[in-house]
Amino acid sequence: TRWATHGKVTEENAHPHLDNQNSVTLVHNGIIENSESLRNELLSQGVVFLSETDTEVLSHLIGLNYSLTHDPLKAVTQSLLKIHGTFGIVVMFKEHPDMLIAARFGSPLIIGVGESEALIASDLQALVSHTKRVIYMEDLNIAVVKANEVELARFDGAKLPTKLEFIESNYVQAELKGFPHFLLKEIHDQPKSIDACLAGRLNLGEGTTKLGGANMNNYQWNNTKQVVTIGAGTGYHAGMITAMVVEQIAGIPARAELAVDLNSRRLIPDRHAAYLAFSQSGETADLISIVKELTIKGCNVFGIVNVISSSLARLCKKGIYVHAGTEVAVASTKAYTAMITTGIMIALKLGRGRHLSIYEGKNIITELRKIPEKMEEYLKSPGDISEIAEVLSKANYIFFIGRGFSYPVALEGALKFKEESYIPCDGYHAGEMKHGSIALIEKDTPVVVIIPSDQEKSKTLISIAEAQARGAKIIAIHTKGDKEVEKLVDYSIVIPETIEILTPLLTSLPVQLLSYYGACVVNADPDKPRNLAKSVTVA
Repeated sequence: TRWATHGKVTEENAHPHLDNQNSVTLVHNGIIENSESLRNELLSQGVVFLSETDTEVLSHLIGLNYSLTHDPLKAVTQSLLKIHGTFGIVVMFKEHPDMLIAARFGSPLIIGVGESEALIASDLQALVSHTKRVIYMEDLNIAVVKANEVELARFDGAKLPTKLEFIESNYVQAELKGFPHFLLKEIHDQPKSIDACLAGRLNLGEGTTKLGGANMNNYQWNNTKQVVTIGAGTGYHAGMITAMVVEQIAGIPARAELAVDLNSRRLIPDRHAAYLAFSQSGETADLISIVKELTIKGCNVFGIVNVISSSLARLCKKGIYVHAGTEVAVASTKAYTAMITTGIMIALKLGRGRHLSIYEGKNIITELRKIPEKMEEYLKSPGDISEIAEVLSKANYIFFIGRGFSYPVALEGALKFKEESYIPCDGYHAGEMKHGSIALIEKDTPVVVIIPSDQEKSKTLISIAEAQARGAKIIAIHTKGDKEVEKLVDYSIVIPETIEILTPLLTSLPVQLLSYYGACVVNADPDKPRNLAKSVTVA
């Protein structure tokens, strides 16, 4: 019953799909790019379609090939060779009820091996309560799966060994543990997840970090000429913050790229750059596509990923697990702040090999170690979040603004709030408001301002004044004890004090909570926003 990629969300478009003889049943994750031409070809042969999906094309192809060959494996292989696109599929044949056929290209697929049973899923979370033994399928793999046997091959028929792996002991089935929703639980998990992310990676004595998974010696780190972060959605925002921190403390050029945009441009590889691919799931199709291209061109690519043994982690072969733990809610929270934390540790490693002094390095580490405690402090007393969420829920449009390190937080806040409450809102650089978007402000338009006590504060105050002059209602997320901001605004949310480059780790918490309570106010499901999936495995 997968969400619809093609067609409306209807029962007819829901998976599984069958052929006209009801002899083949198919579920599919991915996109068949040549589905229209194949559909027309099949219509000319008398095939009757019952849905609008691209997937149904494949079920009919397999059905027709099976009627000719009566060989399930051959029917699937022949059909897949005719399609262009991505797929993770599982096929069942009426005449072979004791067997499933699975195949993968571009979409994740994992086989769970239990006691006299086998399971197939696209995510470890679906398997972990049933078995700890799994087989990770690679692209162009096809498998014949029975209760006590798994046979693996390539599309050309070459047999492959079935490499059995074990799910890490710290990868456990998620539980609510008293929270009403996973999103709220995962927001409150962040003090522990940041602790886990930092564990064993901070070297206070030398004011630097230990990042073994990156598989780089000091010479290689110190000869990195540029950093390029790549991501989608929340991963892109974490990459933006990382790029800013790299420039600030390492003094080398850094930029953030959207994976989907980089895929559509002519790629100019820089073999002296470190490319950092940010992803919670490690299965984002656009990201995996560009990482493959960078790898082919001999670039230095690192996966910054939460899910162990994900496609991205296996593709990069080096990188850093963020160790945020299992994340169930579609909106990423603890993986997001863990990715930021990882990016800061990379920036510190790069900085210490250049002009950053041991004193400055030690100071960053000391403050970084305090972040979990400060997160805990804020979460115990988060302010009037539910009341503010009520105010925001009555708006037609909401601004989220910030400068410097707070600008990506504003983008993330707007993304989170719109996906949870379905209310239109956008994130802007505070200095860009007067270049057009300020025309949208009218009486009582909510403007959420990220304004910690940093070097950008005085300029952000000017943006607040500009918005207030046009009747805006100001909600400020600011540093505790900042009476200047508190007196100016309509609603005040205070965070503990920290150094400038670490402020996103704390200012992100209030925007996450606002999005959660925003969903609750409008009676939406905080864990499963409409039209969205946890892993965007189609391009």
